[in-house]
Amino acid sequence: MPMLDIVYSNTPVAFLCEKEGNFKRMLDSIGRWTRVRKKNVEFVQLFDSSNSNLKKMAAAYIGACLRQRENALRSDSIAMEMLLLMAGRRNTKEAIDIAGAKEGRRFILFSTSKRLALRFAAENMIKIIKEYRVKLDLDSSPDISMSLLH
Repeated sequence: MPMLDIVYSNTPVAFLCEKEGNFKRMLDSIGRWTRVRKKNVEFVQLFDSSNSNLKKMAAAYIGACLRQRENALRSDSIAMEMLLLMAGRRNTKEAIDIAGAKEGRRFILFSTSKRLALRFAAENMIKIIKEYRVKLDLDSSPDISMSLLH
């Protein structure tokens, strides 16, 4: 990714999802869902749905954004850096094995944009089960929270 003065999303979204059908095709398509528009980077990422991942997700997103801002990414994108941080690993394959979405199991679809997440879900025939609210207050305080939308 080109080094930019990135504007980070204060409104990322996360959905608990299920996928029937071609799981590998969906995983293979992830890379083409990264968008760089002006100074904004939008992406989707898929994670294992364990509760420990939900608790780490917002913090991993902020950590990845800060690493990108400081030119300290260990990977080639904010999305992959987020996966490395969630898994607590430096090796991409290990991180995917630990924190990545698994075929036949529910997973978390995380995105910097609800519009992008819903388009990704529709194109890949993903069933959305629950929506999680991710609240980041990066401007005034380091508050981070994630809760289930009712």
